[in-house]
This record gives sequence, structure tokens and C-alpha cells, in this order.
Amino acid sequence: LFFAAKDYPQAAAQFAAAAGTAGFTQADHALVRQAAALSAEKKYADALTVLDSLAVKFPSSKELAAAHTAAGRAQYQLQKYPEARAALA
Repeated sequence: LFFAAKDYPQAAAQFAAAAGTAGFTQADHALVRQAAALSAEKKYADALTVLDSLAVKFPSSKELAAAHTAAGRAQYQLQKYPEARAALA
């Protein structure tokens, strides 16, 4: 709801809360969406932190490919071109 309304700060907060809810079965997806909201706010370094945490918390998540792509895009926006190229290859 907040993301669709382009209220990205509120969306990021809601996705973070969802991801932190014990037993929430889609916490990995919530982290990807949180990172998307942060990226929409141009908070690319924060988005990378969230995406990196997904790989640690959910090493066999189906969201890892999406997280990897999103991380590459964030790296590109931060002008970390070698890292972006590696992530997007």
C-alpha cells in the first residue's frame, strides 16, 4: 500500500517490521521489498545492507536471485561499477 502510493519511507519501515516478525514466512521477500523502498529513496547503501543481510539470514531463499540483481543496481547507483558488473553478470 505505502510502496504503491510512493510513500517509500513508510513502506521501508513496514517491510522492515514484517521481516523482523518472528515466524513470518515471507520475511525474505519483505527484505527485498524493504531494499526496493530504500532504493526508491536513493538510499542505496542502506539497501545494500538489507540485501546483504538476506543472504546471511536466508541462505537458501528463492529471493536470492532478485536480491543479487537489486544489489547490482544499487552498486551501480553508488558508482561501484566493478561490483555492479560482477553482481549483474
